[in-house]
Amino acid sequence: MIVKTRKVGNSTVLTVPKDFNIKVAKEYKPKLLADGSILFAPKSKKRLGTVRPED
Repeated sequence: MIVKTRKVGNSTVLTVPKDFNIKVAKEYKPKLLADGSILFAPKSKKRLGTVRPED
């Protein structure tokens, strides 16, 4: 399967094939890899950080 980039406003977009069954409005973090590949990882709902006791 081949997908082609297209221009929408100021953005370049790629179509996600229907066969992938991706839900609408799901959030992903994009990352451009050194070899030119693009990785879209689901946005994590967990927040990592330090819990500080209140004074």
